Amino acid sequence: SFPSLGIGINPPTGFGFGQYELRFYGLIIALGLLLAAIYGLRRKKAFGLTEDEIIDGALCIVPFAIICLYNYIKFLRFCQYCYCLL
Repeated sequence: SFPSLGIGINPPTGFGFGQYELRFYGLIIALGLLLAAIYGLRRKKAFGLTEDEIIDGALCIVPFAIICLYNYIKFLRFCQYCYCLL
């Protein structure tokens, strides 16, 4: 969102499950990951990889990326409010 430019971006909620909300941009990212895995599986010979290596890579990289993103966001929020501790 760019309030000083008069531009506001507020993506709508896709689905709600109790207190949790799944936004449409999350669905688009998940679809992109799925399409990337399918593309890698179809082109595995060109990449010189086996099917197991591609699936193992996806199963290791995606959770690691989610954990790193969560820690990054928490660090940014801490830095934003750390002046209260001084």
